[in-house]
Amino acid sequence: MGRMQRKQEQQRSRSVGRRSGVIQGQAKKRHHPGRWVAAILGIIVLVIVLGVVFFTPLNNAVRTASGGNDTVADKAVKSAVVSKLESAKTGNSTVDGAIDQVESTIKDTKVSAVMQAAKSESSMTSLLESKGMNSTQASAAANAVYSTSALDGVRSEVAKGNWYGVYQQAQKLSSSQGVDLSSVESALMQQ
Repeated sequence: MGRMQRKQEQQRSRSVGRRSGVIQGQAKKRHHPGRWVAAILGIIVLVIVLGVVFFTPLNNAVRTASGGNDTVADKAVKSAVVSKLESAKTGNSTVDGAIDQVESTIKDTKVSAVMQAAKSESSMTSLLESKGMNSTQASAAANAVYSTSALDGVRSEVAKGNWYGVYQQAQKLSSSQGVDLSSVESALMQQ
């Protein structure tokens, strides 16, 4: 009788275990896709935020690692500047010729050279001379850019390679009333 009782108890425990296992198994099979989706979205948002926050240092690091060559972001900035210049064409052959010359200069100049020129007046003079200005014109233009305090913010952001900061400073400059850029214009117009 002891053997039979044990056998019956084992069968009962197995059937209870099976029933509870099915219930537990169903509970375990229930996945919470909302948690996974939230976790994945959280990671994506974190990567985007970190990319935005650390964009400038990462872009500068890539530029430095590539030997001063333009990065993808640099090329995009250059393209945006060139398209802005294209929209400024007036139909006047003299003005449009000057804009075309500026566009080709922008395309041919490495951003690392522009950043260096934004750090010191002598570097800017050297860059302008290397792009075809005579030394008197280049010196006058660089002096005008460096002595115009309204351009300090833009120049500082260019020196850092912070394109979003350049955009913000340019917006601020364009919305400012009474900003006198005549000295820069006259220095650039001397031929």
